[in-house]
Amino acid sequence: MSDVVLADAQFTLERVLRPFDNFENVYQGQEAGVPIAFPGVVDADAGTPGFSPYLLAGLEVPLGAKVQIWFPVVSYGGLGTVEPPEIFPYTYGIHWRMRNVADFRRRRKPYHISKQTGGAPDPTGTPVGYSPQRLLLPSALESILYQQPEPSGAPAVSNLRATTINVPGDGILTSATGAGRPFLPPGTPPPPGGGPPFGQFEQGVADPNFSDQATLSMFRTYFTIAKGDELIITASRTDQMILGTWDFSGIDQGFSNLYGTNVGGPPHRAFPDMGIYVWTGSNPS
Repeated sequence: MSDVVLADAQFTLERVLRPFDNFENVYQGQEAGVPIAFPGVVDADAGTPGFSPYLLAGLEVPLGAKVQIWFPVVSYGGLGTVEPPEIFPYTYGIHWRMRNVADFRRRRKPYHISKQTGGAPDPTGTPVGYSPQRLLLPSALESILYQQPEPSGAPAVSNLRATTINVPGDGILTSATGAGRPFLPPGTPPPPGGGPPFGQFEQGVADPNFSDQATLSMFRTYFTIAKGDELIITASRTDQMILGTWDFSGIDQGFSNLYGTNVGGPPHRAFPDMGIYVWTGSNPS
């Protein structure tokens, strides 16, 4: 009888993706369909020969590895101005990008593109003083296969569609009144403001003084497979009923509150551990 080997789940420590600092100053008043990128800064090689000066940075991931992503719920009215707070479902796109052998030679980056020269040039989109030559770095958006109804006397057809992820609030209300939080047993110290003590599901991510979601389970999980060497996530507000422009002092205050400095007030320092959490690894399933 052969020995049975059980493989334990092995995952990295968390990596937190956030927009660039003070992103609100750049996006305020722009169309809300213009995506905010995570991390949104330029690649370390941007502007060097073979690379666009506008190339986005990506998060390195092992191709084929399992990827767990936690998206935070963004609410407006989390300072007690709206009860219960309204939940705006921001749309997140998951972008996968391949690197090439030149990246490995230069920076020891993981790569799965063998070509390191001769990519299509960009002579019209290159600023003065930069080379228009480009290395090949293809990118793909997370996709899903939609199978059509069973055909009669014809080949079956399935449509491969790009897919994005909306993150609504699922009806969770506000921790200020205890909704969504359990009572604690007798003998538990009462809260400073009086009243019954409620249990907290999380702590240390955001300041409860600025977010009614800070003590609830404020993340939603997504599990997928790494389909590239790098991961970039984008967020936009694409609901046609409330599209308009980015307004971090109004409809998008909750977005600024969690990912930035709450420019709508009262302002606070950015929460360093508030963002999109990413883990990569493997498990036996």
